[in-house]
Amino acid sequence: MRLALPLTVHLSDPRARAATLSGRKAARLATLLQAGFEVPAGIVLTTAPFTAALAAGWGSGLRGTAVAVLPDEVRAGLRGACSALGSWPLAVRSSAEAEDLPDASFAGLYRTVLDVGEPAGVEEAVARCWLAALGPAVAGYRAATGAARAGGGLAVLLQVQFRPEVSGVALTADPISGARDRVVVTAVGGRGDGLVAGVVAADEWSVVGRVAVPVRTPNGVLDASVAVRAADLARRVQARADAQRPQDVEWALAGGRMTVLQARPMTSLPPQVSWQPPRRGGWLRDIRLGEWLPEPLSPLFATWLLPAIESSFARAQAADLGFFAPPPLHVLVNGWYFHSPVGDRGLPAFVRALLSHPRAGIGFGLARQLPRLADAVFVRAILTRWRGEVQPRYRAAVRAAALDVPTATPPGLARIVDDLARPAGEGVWHLVIIGGSAWRFEAALAAFCRRRLPAVLDHGHQALLAGLTRPVVAGHAVYSIDWLRPTLGELPAGVPAPPDRGDPHSAAAAGRRRAEAACREELARSRPLSRRFDRLLALARYYAAAREELTANLTLAWPVLRAAAGRLGDALVAAGVLADREDVFFLERAEVFGDAADLRDAVVSRRAEWAARRRLTPPARIGRVSRPIERFLAPGPLPGGPCASTRTGGLTGIAVSPGRATGPARIVEEPAQLSQVRRGDVLVVATPSPALVALYPTIAALASDGGSITAHAALTAREFGVPAVMGLLDATKRLRNGQLVTVDGSEGVLWP
Repeated sequence: MRLALPLTVHLSDPRARAATLSGRKAARLATLLQAGFEVPAGIVLTTAPFTAALAAGWGSGLRGTAVAVLPDEVRAGLRGACSALGSWPLAVRSSAEAEDLPDASFAGLYRTVLDVGEPAGVEEAVARCWLAALGPAVAGYRAATGAARAGGGLAVLLQVQFRPEVSGVALTADPISGARDRVVVTAVGGRGDGLVAGVVAADEWSVVGRVAVPVRTPNGVLDASVAVRAADLARRVQARADAQRPQDVEWALAGGRMTVLQARPMTSLPPQVSWQPPRRGGWLRDIRLGEWLPEPLSPLFATWLLPAIESSFARAQAADLGFFAPPPLHVLVNGWYFHSPVGDRGLPAFVRALLSHPRAGIGFGLARQLPRLADAVFVRAILTRWRGEVQPRYRAAVRAAALDVPTATPPGLARIVDDLARPAGEGVWHLVIIGGSAWRFEAALAAFCRRRLPAVLDHGHQALLAGLTRPVVAGHAVYSIDWLRPTLGELPAGVPAPPDRGDPHSAAAAGRRRAEAACREELARSRPLSRRFDRLLALARYYAAAREELTANLTLAWPVLRAAAGRLGDALVAAGVLADREDVFFLERAEVFGDAADLRDAVVSRRAEWAARRRLTPPARIGRVSRPIERFLAPGPLPGGPCASTRTGGLTGIAVSPGRATGPARIVEEPAQLSQVRRGDVLVVATPSPALVALYPTIAALASDGGSITAHAALTAREFGVPAVMGLLDATKRLRNGQLVTVDGSEGVLWP
């Protein structure tokens, strides 16, 4: 075998810094070692023998097998390397030219063999590394990532292996948010192979500057000082490798010495973005329509349907309150929707409107203190109008539009969309009033239960609201109110059938009856307290059911709206403007009805931008939210309700439906994935949208990045007796499908 390069080089040899000779993993370690970092001693079997052996036909017919005989020259070189290292055991690690690239990591696809204790074992381990490089997993990854352009040489690093007390990974940017000022440090006791393989629960700390904060500590192997040391080490590695590119640094601690085991660029990081509001005031993501928008907005929704709905909403609000919020009602930051209930600079006008409309003022301001009065003077009339006027008119408009869409011209389709947006916007306003009142009336019940029934209700008042109604899931239910996404009835699986198992709704209702009986028994000695309990309970239950009624009917028009948009897309495809009818959702309204032009390249760019923004983790709020908005309008836990657990090791959020359940996580990020949910799964979503109700009889528990106790999904979860935690912020990105998790809906915690 003729070699154009040396057979082996020591990590301390300057030649080892060349990736073409040592592969990228070993080359980076050689660079760090020679720069003064602590790196275990090692010798590289260079890329030359692998390349020469392949040229001579080595490995033909053996790919995927465990054992292959190495060329004699390689075996002799390995024996010399083992003798030079003079210590056992060894770690035998693949180091490929195409590994640890800036945009493709190949993490876990090449082979590492640990605890190798004899020369014969080293030969077998090297053969395993060579064969793994020829396997289908590496080939498939190279093709999928475009990394086939990189060199195909493979080196193998023989490195002295030691027994660390703690092993970990330090990421010099937050992989979820993309924040570059934060180092995420994870660690386990002993060796770290289980950590990097993702099979061991790890301690996690967040380090900003020199301040370390524990995120979860199931093992207790890290303290603040070690976390800061690991973060400092990782920052120094980044400064040496590439100051502008965050690094993924594997480290180990033994005898007080912190050692670098591997360093590579972090790939697929979310872009570094700012979440500063473009206007003054406070803006919230999970209220009003934000509760129905789990993703960035599509251009067509942002420039057409959303403004039309909000305009109708604003007119309905002005009619009832005498308050017209100064626009805009929402802002888009990095494509994500944030809403202000009082618009831009509208709080004084809102307060004046409530003072000049005393009935509405009572309905908003005193609903928790005087719920029966608020119902009598304001809220009941709003619900009556919805049932008697708005909903029938909405249904009639949808029926008429459904008949017109198939034959309408583009101008006619535009009128249909605008005509349906008006009752939809009115529906949003009525849902705001009824849903907000349901929350306030529930708060009044919760306050009574805390004062009078603390020993009777283990999980608070929520047990009294479980199993109230059986929500009906119709085909117009949506995953997102953005018409980019199909309705439930459009999905191939359609509306899921109820599971063939016990009835969770009946079980929840039985628990509610037991809780109610226990409360009545406790209050039997006081007729005034019993009467007040009866009134509060009846009011909270009535409006909880009414909120579900409005929620279920809000998106009646969405199948027709999507059909109208689809026909516009067909026309643009026929005109050569678009490649596919669904591309219409990535146009702005003016482009749909403007002069025909080829917009196919623009759509490709906008789809890519939308997909990149979808990977971001938006905050729950931006700007400064005023105290009155917090108290009267903004979502959040009920005062005095369950607090986030102080126990470590879990993701903390808002407790919205009591109980505890364990199951495999099932992350649903788009409607097509609804059919993948199985009985006993813990459903993990960005926003608990109405279409998910169909899955509640099946799932073990619900976890959501967004939402709060005021969300309609919180009520529905209680009705089905499904433990639920919301407001977790980034559970969809931190968890993986199939990972066993536990949801405690009483404490507001999810444990990975």
